[in-house]
Formats: sequence, C-alpha cells, structure tokens
Amino acid sequence: MKSVIVPSVQSPPSMLKLHDFCNRAHTS
Repeated sequence: MKSVIVPSVQSPPSMLKLHDFCNRAHTS
C-alpha cells in the first residue's frame, strides 16, 4: 500500500486527474 501512496503523493497532478475523471463519470 505504501508503494501506491508514495507515487500518489509525489505526483499530485496524477491523483487530481484521476479524481476529476471519477467525478465526471459519477456526474454523468
């Protein structure tokens, strides 16, 4: 799990993009 959190914290834009995609799919 730490392995997944490390890259996520190092790459905030990636997480933001994923969140935006999830949000869009949920809104659709």
